[in-house]
Amino acid sequence: MNRKFIISAAVAAAALTAMSCTGTIDDNTDNPFNPEETEYTISVDRTQIEADGKEVATFTIRDASGNDVTATDLGACYFKVVETDTFLPRRTRTYSAFENTTVTIIGSYNGIDTQNTVTVTSVNRSKYEIFHKNVALYKCTGTWCVYCPSLTSALNGMSDNIKSHTVTMACHGDGSGDDPFAIAYGNTDLGNYLVNEFGGQGFPYLVINLNTATGNRVTSTIEEMINDQRRDYPATCGIKVTTEYADNNLHISATLKSSTGDTYNLGCALLLDNQSYPSGTETSGIYNNIVRAVTDNFTRFDTAQAFEVAADAEQTKTFDLEVADLAANKDNCRVVVFALRRIDGGATIVDNIVSCDIDASVDYVLN
Repeated sequence: MNRKFIISAAVAAAALTAMSCTGTIDDNTDNPFNPEETEYTISVDRTQIEADGKEVATFTIRDASGNDVTATDLGACYFKVVETDTFLPRRTRTYSAFENTTVTIIGSYNGIDTQNTVTVTSVNRSKYEIFHKNVALYKCTGTWCVYCPSLTSALNGMSDNIKSHTVTMACHGDGSGDDPFAIAYGNTDLGNYLVNEFGGQGFPYLVINLNTATGNRVTSTIEEMINDQRRDYPATCGIKVTTEYADNNLHISATLKSSTGDTYNLGCALLLDNQSYPSGTETSGIYNNIVRAVTDNFTRFDTAQAFEVAADAEQTKTFDLEVADLAANKDNCRVVVFALRRIDGGATIVDNIVSCDIDASVDYVLN
């Protein structure tokens, strides 16, 4: 098993005063739409909603006699976002959003599309969340694991919109075979530690934001869980990062800015992409997002490392990672920096997380 790299952290105290729509794609592959004009029409109860992921617009399909077929036969009704050519989940007649946008919705009943469309505009995202939020996905996997490629496929099948609000970290673990990408963590390896900590029954397993977890490998279910995190726990901070590699040392400078004021941890991990391992179970033989090194607060809030930041203030923390072989693989490496805070009586949650290449920088991203 590979040994875990050690990341040392030094706080540089610098207290300075100083969005994306839902509509999860259903896994159903049948297209219920018929281009012919019909007797069905669609209406919506409101054309403007708040972009908070909570307020919804509700759609109704009626036949020529005015009968509400959504009320009597919702399973035969479908609703499609025209701009993205994606469907709302099966048996769903509502739409909510996490960004300022306007979408066009067309309906169908029993494979016959509505004669008209409706539009819904979502507004005021920055009222609920100042900074672009990414949800942390801890993908517990193994090169030996027969079912793990199905989780990879589920994550790859997520909508572009959902992908733009997630950061995936592949946490490998040994199982029925050794895994060359597993790293030691606690008394075991990182993948097995997370599975055990969050009550999993085995691999693959997906831990989301250190707040919930699932063994489900259905894209629409995972997307729904991600959107639950975005709706219920908006980002309270943004993170900007600069990385520099020289003389076998990777220096990471991370600055957190809070929009609300809270107590946080900052931590980081080194990820490795595009690694070939033909003996593994992935069909392509290529592995990505591999966690190779972590700070010791990777899986939980550490009171000893906590710092308080006032609203609209910043604090910077630096990390130094010694790794001799990084230069040869620098183009395939990147750093993720995460901010942790506590909720619900002390439970840990990832408030936000960002990814940064080596010898590069990323700034705050605003909604």
